[in-house]
Amino acid sequence: MANIVHLYTVESFRENLPLNVDVDSKILRNILHSVQETKLQQILGTELYNHILTLVVTGDISLVGNVAYKTLLDSYILKVLGYYGFADALVYISREVTDKGVRIKDGNQSASAEISEIRFMRKEWQDKAEFMAELLNKFLCKNSSDYPEYSVSTDGVSANREAYFSGIQFDDHDCSDSWDEDDCC
Repeated sequence: MANIVHLYTVESFRENLPLNVDVDSKILRNILHSVQETKLQQILGTELYNHILTLVVTGDISLVGNVAYKTLLDSYILKVLGYYGFADALVYISREVTDKGVRIKDGNQSASAEISEIRFMRKEWQDKAEFMAELLNKFLCKNSSDYPEYSVSTDGVSANREAYFSGIQFDDHDCSDSWDEDDCC
């Protein structure tokens, strides 16, 4: 898609999350778009992700025949985007990148949070995002017949059915003789 499609508006982001209205809209828009392109596409897979973007751009998402996609968007995708977006925003809304490096923004009547406080808040919102991503994955698996693009694997990103990141796991299972997706991945 040549045009940038924003599934979650900055206005909705501000309404649904504990965010001050003074936060720069450009920063929020860029964060939301980044989360949408990376984390959401990784969860949905490229085929389903692109299909939803197309439905939104054309306005077909609201058609009766696309009620399943509208439900997916409203009940799951927007929550995942919001929570991941807020977790990412916590890092950037108090800092700015200038020609002199990364600087902390300092308000006249406020004190900047310590990095440990920001990490704590970010972890809380990351946990919420991973929980919603897990619900999204379970919903898609349970209703996979409604979303045929979810099972399609192309040159793009295949859907990641693991919402939680808990580090790196080295599996002892040898997949060289016979590869079975359920056993190895």
